[in-house]
Amino acid sequence: MRWVTLLITTCCSVQLCLGAVIHVPSDQSTIQAGIEAASDGDTVLVGPGTYTENVDFLGKGVTLLSTHGRDSTFVEPAVPTSSIVRFASDEDTNSVLDGFTVRYATDVAGIYCYMSEPIVRNCDICYCESEGDGAGIECHNAGARIRSNRIYGNHASATGGGILAHGSFDGYLEIVSNSLYSNTSMSGPAIACTGDCTGLIARNQVWNNTGGWYLGGAIYVQHNLGILNNTVFANEKGITIFDGSGVDIRNNIIVLNAHQGLVPDDAVSDFNDIWNNGSANATGPNGISVDP
Repeated sequence: MRWVTLLITTCCSVQLCLGAVIHVPSDQSTIQAGIEAASDGDTVLVGPGTYTENVDFLGKGVTLLSTHGRDSTFVEPAVPTSSIVRFASDEDTNSVLDGFTVRYATDVAGIYCYMSEPIVRNCDICYCESEGDGAGIECHNAGARIRSNRIYGNHASATGGGILAHGSFDGYLEIVSNSLYSNTSMSGPAIACTGDCTGLIARNQVWNNTGGWYLGGAIYVQHNLGILNNTVFANEKGITIFDGSGVDIRNNIIVLNAHQGLVPDDAVSDFNDIWNNGSANATGPNGISVDP
């Protein structure tokens, strides 16, 4: 009897830790209504379809998850000039966006993070346009975890077509295992980190991004970032570092970029394969220059 009581107590505790599951559209008709009904630790589980709304996480530590993944679940803005998904209320890594296509923001970033550290993973962020900085994802004084996304077809007139991180934040920025392609901007058309960021850019595939005419390459970075194990190819420019203090560039493949390969400024740069770019093909003492 004591064993049965312990088992029941344990099962209830596990259920409490896992939180409730709110289904959209069966339990709540919209994603935003699901988030409003949720508590920290809950999951808002979204069925396939197109949802026309702007979504705010409201500071809640909830997981927003699709049942059938990004190829079947689309979020488009009811107000195109407002970000489609917003993390601006001190969210942390308990706030998760997983498995959606986020598209068609106008003059604003598709996903906006301010003073927050959410996780964005397994999403498509595409066809968003900004007349200024930051079109796909904008992290303003924020340290998001951006993992395993496809980020493409976004345009910013100034900086950061795919991802822009700017400002100063005590958290950690992680851009890992994403595909970034066919984005455009004057500086950093794939990834631009222009503030005092600390973090990691690693294992990304970065290709066919257009721009960098003003300052930065497809990846454009200032300060305190590790740039490791990325493949950067067939962009107008590869990687440009504006201020290399605290920047470590290692084990990257940087090839076939039209105008420049790697401009490291005073960053630590070594063990890269830098080959057949229009210019800036210096490898460092342990680098190589071969067709990968």
